[in-house]
Amino acid sequence: MNDETMEVILNSHNFSVKHYGTRMSDTVKSFMRKYNQWGMVRENGSIRRGIIRGYFANPANGEPRFHINALDAFKAHIEACGLSLSGIKFTNKAIPPATDADITSKGEKTLREEQEQVVNYILDKDNRSKIVQAATGFGKSLVAVETLCRVKKRTIVIIKPMYMKQWHNNFFELTQLLKEEVLMVQGSEALIKLLKDPEKYKDVSVIILSNVTYRNYLDSYEEGAEKFEQDGYPIEPHILMEYLGIGFRLIDEGHQDFHLNFRMDLYTNVEKSLTLTATLVSDDAFVSRMQYLAYPINLRYAGLTYVPYIRSTAYGYSFDRPEFIRTTEYGSTTYSHTALEKSIKKNPILFTRYVKLIEENLDIHWKSQTYQDGDKAIVFCALVDFCEAVAKQLREKYPDKVVNTFTDGAPLETLSDSDIIVSTLLSAGTARDIPKLTTVVMTVALSSTSLNLQCMGRLRRLPDNRTPNFVYFTCVDIPKHLDYHKKKKEIINSRVVSLNIQQNHRKI
Repeated sequence: MNDETMEVILNSHNFSVKHYGTRMSDTVKSFMRKYNQWGMVRENGSIRRGIIRGYFANPANGEPRFHINALDAFKAHIEACGLSLSGIKFTNKAIPPATDADITSKGEKTLREEQEQVVNYILDKDNRSKIVQAATGFGKSLVAVETLCRVKKRTIVIIKPMYMKQWHNNFFELTQLLKEEVLMVQGSEALIKLLKDPEKYKDVSVIILSNVTYRNYLDSYEEGAEKFEQDGYPIEPHILMEYLGIGFRLIDEGHQDFHLNFRMDLYTNVEKSLTLTATLVSDDAFVSRMQYLAYPINLRYAGLTYVPYIRSTAYGYSFDRPEFIRTTEYGSTTYSHTALEKSIKKNPILFTRYVKLIEENLDIHWKSQTYQDGDKAIVFCALVDFCEAVAKQLREKYPDKVVNTFTDGAPLETLSDSDIIVSTLLSAGTARDIPKLTTVVMTVALSSTSLNLQCMGRLRRLPDNRTPNFVYFTCVDIPKHLDYHKKKKEIINSRVVSLNIQQNHRKI
């Protein structure tokens, strides 16, 4: 084997390399290192700087795989290492034919002009991988389903388990698909069952696959042939889409589990894919670079203009005895809001005073002069048991209102059936559309740009043009809260109609 030869297989979303000797192997490995994310990792009880994850695939017994948008960088790297591209064979792998699917709209919802433009962008043949970034309430799900109704190819939706039922409902509400035409796949056993007998599911038009199940599938494959065989998977990931006859791959909430979504591209060869998100942003410079690699700015839909419609309030408070408040977990020096909530909850009097701050804001912003029957409010906390305790006190304050928690395992109907919802950010902070939501009270102090925007984004534009309210808490005794407050102002200032910073803070 010539040390300076190699074959590069070009797929729709990735390329793989094979048939290379020692010198090319060293070159490929050095290219991989460019896509390692570094950070602080825990090892043997200590914390050190190390590799967190790689944005490439290097299966134990397979071919290294890279994102297709890294191809030009790969070619430049080859030449920078003193090697010639003339010794490399580039092979375009054909997009496999997809199974036809009779996905037909019920026709009960008509696309607005801007939604129709987005559908046309998705269907455009210039690029196979599309991303739609749009605020909550734009109708991303409707746009995606309408696109599928025009494509009419078997579709796979790969999403977090918590969103599977919601998407299952979307297809029945918006299309004429029958129950047996939409398949939910959650757990390795269910995936293996599908892969071993695809003929049994020949009438399926849409497969909704848990991304946790998909991650386990990839992990098993990348660990090696023995592990993959022991786990019982009959089909390797890079031929999964072809094997199932997939013509369209859909990812929702693309900002979540971004590394896994990136890995999906490394094993995907389909005609079209679509990612939906409201906020594809990251505070990590490396992750941000990978987001731009997966979705180059010139290929993102640029036709949507965001018009602010939310009023924001920064609500300040302080503790009468701050020396008794913990803001870090034992053994750690970093700020922890869960530690703060544990500290507050431990003191019943302090906890009651804290919840009264929430009540005060609900009275001002939710139960305001513009209040209408059916208006809803959501309160975000960090801990499930803290949510439950807050909800209990709010029921006493508002006995004529339905107050519920929405945490792991809660039925989706909780969001529509409640007047006040108390939830964690992971449960309802993203991908949840709550009709007539007029007020968000964010008690959790955090730095993440994406989470802050997602939390505020639960507020949809109200049809009667009333202004919804986003309130976030800041404890003036805690330096990190002040840092986060400063950052929040920068994040949301251009996205709200007004930002009111409360000058006189409450002491509890």
